[in-house]
Amino acid sequence: MPLRLLAPLALALTLALALVVGIVGHAHACSCVEPRLERTHLPADGARDVPTDVTIHVFLRTFTDGARQSLGAEYRLRDAAGALVPLDATVVSDRLDLRPRHALVAHRTYTLEHVFAFGTDGARLTDTERFYARAGTVRGVFYPALRFTTGAGPLAARTASPTVHDATLHFAQGGGDCGPGAALSVAPAPIAARDSLDLIELRVRGLGVVTSAPATTDRLYASDLMCSSDPVTLPPGQSVEYQLGWLDASGRELGATAWATVQSSVRRRSRTARGPMLASPGWASTTIVPAPPPAPPSGPPGCENGLEETSRAELVATGAPWAFGDRAAIASDGATVWALYPGLGDDGAVAPLRAFAMDAARASIAATAHDTTLTGNPEVLTTTGHGLYAITRTWSRDLSATAQLTALAPSASGALGARWSAPIAGQVGRYRAAIHGNQLAIAYGRRAPDYSESLSLVRFDLQRGVMLEPVLDTAQGLDTNAEGPAIAAVGEGFLVVWPSGQGLISRGPLRTASFGAGGLGAIVDLAVPSYSPPSLIGAGSVAGLATGSERGVILVSVLDASGHLSAGPFEVSRGIGGDDNRNPVVAWDGRRFGVLWETHPDTGAYVAVVDPSGHVSAALRIDRAEVNASGLGLVATTRGFVATYTGGHGDHGMAVSLACRASAPAGPPASIDPA
Repeated sequence: MPLRLLAPLALALTLALALVVGIVGHAHACSCVEPRLERTHLPADGARDVPTDVTIHVFLRTFTDGARQSLGAEYRLRDAAGALVPLDATVVSDRLDLRPRHALVAHRTYTLEHVFAFGTDGARLTDTERFYARAGTVRGVFYPALRFTTGAGPLAARTASPTVHDATLHFAQGGGDCGPGAALSVAPAPIAARDSLDLIELRVRGLGVVTSAPATTDRLYASDLMCSSDPVTLPPGQSVEYQLGWLDASGRELGATAWATVQSSVRRRSRTARGPMLASPGWASTTIVPAPPPAPPSGPPGCENGLEETSRAELVATGAPWAFGDRAAIASDGATVWALYPGLGDDGAVAPLRAFAMDAARASIAATAHDTTLTGNPEVLTTTGHGLYAITRTWSRDLSATAQLTALAPSASGALGARWSAPIAGQVGRYRAAIHGNQLAIAYGRRAPDYSESLSLVRFDLQRGVMLEPVLDTAQGLDTNAEGPAIAAVGEGFLVVWPSGQGLISRGPLRTASFGAGGLGAIVDLAVPSYSPPSLIGAGSVAGLATGSERGVILVSVLDASGHLSAGPFEVSRGIGGDDNRNPVVAWDGRRFGVLWETHPDTGAYVAVVDPSGHVSAALRIDRAEVNASGLGLVATTRGFVATYTGGHGDHGMAVSLACRASAPAGPPASIDPA
């Protein structure tokens, strides 16, 4: 990658978190990573009850000024009959506003198209790849980007009174802290009556709007530090005067904070002037070509068009922070979905976990909260007709961990209490569990004094709450980077999969074996890459295995009851931008596998379906472009699937109901014919 392009467009991500951490203190190093262009649409694909006077907002990160200005001509809106709806395009700092010239018709579905880029080999390009492409090597095709359905009419008049939770001004001086430069950070306080299509603007006196984002965003930044993705030259001096504006979906201002001043006690030094953003030959020379005939849908029979969102519910608005990438504790018996989350007390201290029950038979997902007596991190939640079972892990001050299996039962007050509990030996690693009949088997990593890890297994009798035999501490080493094994009920017993290795450096093959009363069966080395924690689900006499490859590709393989590969691996992350698709989780609905995964650093959560024969659907993004969409969970229900994820900084829990869609989704194909 040309260094002359890297410097002016480097993202605000550093090895020392120079922008985020540096807001409150000096970083000791600044190392920018490869820049990535990102765009987010509001309304999102599938939105309903959109007001007829909506303005479509496109939030653009890391785009040059020239690219932003050119994007207005690369969007078009069609009504339900396919006729074009005229749009007026306006660039407001890092946002593109697309305003229909006439009010939309109530209760109609509209399609927003934009130009998607393809290389000479026919492969779809991300915006970043398009930016760095050579002149004359990019073809652009208009494809649907999203569809939304209008409501009964225009927006009702309302007002909002935004407030600021905190604001900070940071000066970087140079010499490794991404300076010289300045960074303004403003966190808005949530508004209870906010609409999902609202947005917020950060304004600086003398500059106007410097950045904007959906109203769900927890913090806005403006800076001219070396790693800033969208540099803003803040006014000179020891202070900055700013304001937050709150806008509705039509772009009308609902309210704004009073102008306020944020100061820094650090003396500001002179800074190096930022040069102009460089042009992109690949972007400017894109040739628009007609769309080829649509390819037939690729998904499994009965779900050819993939999944669509049918409803969503916020489970946790303020929860305890989760480790990014950790999976949600979620379980389902088909009719009821349970999710388990940590919480925060009023004083900010960690409170007991809360459980949420969702009736999966309802068309609109709704959650009922239940208090529990559990504490710690939720590792596993699983259910049978006999009850609900949870594994939680608690860390001590010396960084050792203890885990406990608890059988939960409702009390007269509705809270979930312990019917019985049993400790689980082990110090580290993810715990995974599966139920077969009256047995629950647990697989996890056990850490030795030299910090090497090995596979441990144990079975419990669910009726009596006792171990069926002592813990089986195997000599099978675990790859510490992979964070643990996976286990599922397959056929007449259990199947366990683990990434083998020794310590942090020595990585071995992915291994699998049956497990039961006789211990560990014959070990099979799988020719399946696994650079993410594996996920395993039973599907009758076979199992579905989801893994992430070193190239950031999500794969699904089908294993027989002895662990041998019987089909696959099938790539399910086709056409997803970014080179780090990771942390997959798999579920089985009786006919097909659902696979949910996250991307980084684009921080999206995607879901697709694939059957044992390898028919793979297009992927659906389920998050609303929230920060750090991770903490994933996926279970099958009588209506399809329910997915959970956390957003923000791990404190925002969502559940999304998914079903097979009847019509083709919006979005381009992964490839077209080569030039």
